[in-house]
Amino acid sequence: MIWLMNGATGDYLACFSGHENDVLEAQFTPANGGKTILSASADMTMRLWSPKQHECLRVIKAPNTKTPWHEDAINTFALHPTRPVVVSGDLSGKVFLSNYNTGEIAGCLGQHGESVESIDFCPSDVMDFCVSVGMDTNINIYNIKEHKLRQKVTIGDSEYGGFTKVKFSAVDPNMLYAASTQGYISIIDVRNGSCVRTYRGHAAPINDFLEVVEHKILVTAGDDFQCNVYDLTQEPKSLEIEKQKEEMQKEFDENLKKIAEEKGESGDKEGDEEMKKE
Repeated sequence: MIWLMNGATGDYLACFSGHENDVLEAQFTPANGGKTILSASADMTMRLWSPKQHECLRVIKAPNTKTPWHEDAINTFALHPTRPVVVSGDLSGKVFLSNYNTGEIAGCLGQHGESVESIDFCPSDVMDFCVSVGMDTNINIYNIKEHKLRQKVTIGDSEYGGFTKVKFSAVDPNMLYAASTQGYISIIDVRNGSCVRTYRGHAAPINDFLEVVEHKILVTAGDDFQCNVYDLTQEPKSLEIEKQKEEMQKEFDENLKKIAEEKGESGDKEGDEEMKKE
C-alpha cells in the first residue's frame, strides 16, 4: 500500500491499495506537475495513481509472456522531467523504458550484472541521456531517443563494490555524481565517460549525497556514521598529490636530461683536446 500524507501537518490524506507485493518506491510525476503518482513493486508491476480520485489509473506490466519486461522486483526508477517516460530497474539488473500514460513498454535498455540501485535522467534538453548504476561496478549511459546503451563506464576496483546512487549535476548537466560502496564519490563526464574527479574520505558505503549549488559543496552520508563535506571548487587532495608527483617526476626527468647533455658536451670537448695533442 501507499500512504499519502500532508507534509506540512502530518495528516493522513489517502491510501492506495492494489500492488500484490511490497511497494519499493513511489514518486509524483513531474511531467504533469505532480498530478499523478507512479509506484514500483516487488510484484514486477508499476502503477499510476490519481491522488484526487484515489484510484489506480493504469498498470504497467507485460501484456503477454513474449513481451520483455521485469522478471524480478522493481526496486528503483526515474521519471523524465518533461515527458511521461519512466526508466525502471530491478533486482536482477535489467533496465526498461516505458510510457506511464499509455502503459507501452518500449523495451530493455540494458543489463547490470547485479541489482540496479539508482537511475537518473540528464536535465539537459540537448542530451537525451539516462544513467543507471548497480552492484556490478558499472555505470550505464543510455540514449533515450535511440533506445539503446550508449556507453558502459567502469571505475575503481573492477571486482569488488558497486554504486549506491547516481545523480546529474544541477550546475553542469554534462557531469554526473556516482556514490560507491567503497566510500568514494566520482564525477563522470557523460560525453566521453571519463572520470574527472574522485573524492574519498568514507570508510564504508555512501548511502546518499546532496549537491548544494549555492555553496558549491557536496555533502555525503555513509555507513561509517559520518557526513563529509567536499569543496567542489578545489581539487581533492589525492588528485593534488598525484599532480605534485607528476610535476616532481617531470622536473626530475628534465634535470636528468640536462645532466646527460652536459656530460655529452664535456665528453666531446675532452675528445677534441686529446685529438689535438695527438
